[in-house]
Amino acid sequence: MGAYLLRRLIGVVAVIIGLILFTFFATRLIGDPVSLMLDPETSTDVDIEAIREANGLDEPLVVQFGTYVTDVLRGDFGDSLWQNRPATTIVLERVPATLLLAGVTVVFSLPAATGLAMLAAMKQGTWIE
Repeated sequence: MGAYLLRRLIGVVAVIIGLILFTFFATRLIGDPVSLMLDPETSTDVDIEAIREANGLDEPLVVQFGTYVTDVLRGDFGDSLWQNRPATTIVLERVPATLLLAGVTVVFSLPAATGLAMLAAMKQGTWIE
């Protein structure tokens, strides 16, 4: 039992590390975050450099990644580029609606799945199964 739990824990840690790597590098691959924050027609080079410096985007990629991991471990997921508010606040505001949606999904899918499973069990060896 202990070995099983250890394997599962290692798997969870590996998934979390993979998600951290994916989210960090995916946000860098889709384009320059500063271009999403500022209007390209009205922003100046001074504005762009100020935003880069304020958000640590002028640092080397390794330093940015270290800062990102440290922030994630503290529960700080940064600010939304579109709403200019903390991302954690936005996510927490939507938890009640998410839980409601999940609950409604279970209420409707559980009876249907149970009924279909019973039908398949009663009709073993047929196309229904």
